Amino acid sequence: MSRGGGPGTEPGVTVGVEEEFHLVDPDTLVLTPGTTVVAAALAGDAGEHVHPEIVSTQLETSTGVCATLPELRTELSATRAEAAAAAARDGLALLAASTHPFGTWREQRLTAAPRYRDRAQR
Repeated sequence: MSRGGGPGTEPGVTVGVEEEFHLVDPDTLVLTPGTTVVAAALAGDAGEHVHPEIVSTQLETSTGVCATLPELRTELSATRAEAAAAAARDGLALLAASTHPFGTWREQRLTAAPRYRDRAQR
C-alpha cells in the first residue's frame, strides 16, 4: 500500500494486488507448461494485466493502483477473468495455491526470457 497525494491533493491510501496462478490440466490438475499463453504473456498479448512468471507453469496478474475497495474488487475480478481466458485458449485452467499440491519445482521448466535465466543462475 502507498500513500497517494501530492501538492494540492488530499493524501489517501492506495493499493494494488499481484497474484500468481499455477497453470494446470483442467481434468487432472497436473502442472502443465502454458507454451502458448506464456509466449503471449511475454509478448504482451495475453491481456494487459497478465504476465509470465519464472516457470512456464505459472502466470502472474496485477491490478492497477486502486483508491477504494470496490475498485480493487472490480480490478481483481477483471484480471482473474483475463488470466483464465488466456489459460483457456491454451487448454489450461488456473489454480490459486501457494504451492502445487503434488507438483515439484524440480520438474518445472523456466520461462524462456533472459531475466528468468539470469535469476536461475544466481
